[in-house]
Amino acid sequence: MSQQESIKQFDSQISPANDTKDDTNVHKELTERQRVVLKMIQADVTITSQKIAQEMSQEMSQEVTINERTIKRDLAKMRELGVLRHVGSTKGGHWEIVGKDKK
Repeated sequence: MSQQESIKQFDSQISPANDTKDDTNVHKELTERQRVVLKMIQADVTITSQKIAQEMSQEMSQEVTINERTIKRDLAKMRELGVLRHVGSTKGGHWEIVGKDKK
């Protein structure tokens, strides 16, 4: 199973069928992996990049490993797009999903 197929399968497992919070214009710019990360943040606003990487690697096929650095790049890109922001300290903060493009 390819990484893209694994991400789609994982996404379908954690995604509600009718997610009405998605801002479709912004979400068109996100990769499949970034969409999965966003849904994981929706489920737990205090989740860390390390925990996201661990959970994605565990849920996806054994052949695919998601590195924490990759997740940090995805989070930085989503912050740049205005999809989310981190509020508070590194250890005690939380994520807020903004849902609008900063453009």
